[in-house]
Amino acid sequence: AKIKNLRNVQTLYRSYQPNLEKMDSLFINAEEPIGFIEFLEQEAGSAHLSIEIYPSNPKKVNGDTWQSMEFQITLFGSFSNLLKFCQLLSDS
Repeated sequence: AKIKNLRNVQTLYRSYQPNLEKMDSLFINAEEPIGFIEFLEQEAGSAHLSIEIYPSNPKKVNGDTWQSMEFQITLFGSFSNLLKFCQLLSDS
């Protein structure tokens, strides 16, 4: 019965693994948010915008399970390109 349960767990894990990897990519590494910043820079470049990003220190908000991190983002370019940037973010 233990071996059967172990095989079931392994099968379930393999079926859930793609979703677990997607979930993992949703979280930003608070110690080194470089990947997230590079993503924003790349999307801004795709929308023909200049971008300045100022991350804050991670902090724990009362009642939240995880730490929060704020970013101040300044974009320079046309309004239509700003809309394109927003669309790129929502599609990602």
